[in-house]
Amino acid sequence: MDTKEKRMKLKSIFKGYKRMTPKIERGLKQMGINVVRQRKHVILNIPNGNESGVMVLSTTGGDDRTGLNIVSTIMNELAQRDCQ
Repeated sequence: MDTKEKRMKLKSIFKGYKRMTPKIERGLKQMGINVVRQRKHVILNIPNGNESGVMVLSTTGGDDRTGLNIVSTIMNELAQRDCQ
């Protein structure tokens, strides 16, 4: 899966994000991203080669852009790891 396909898949997963749902978790798991739920936060373990990045999200989103901001942050994390 190339970068553009990953971005489109993530956008479809996080479209309209209000809170972490089982459907979103399944979509992330299919992409190889592990989801760990805690009381007020969700931890995403984003594997990339031999390393994995960690991203902490609030359980509920603040506004309508939350899902797109999450996608942007995940893609930036993956891009940084590709450059190293």
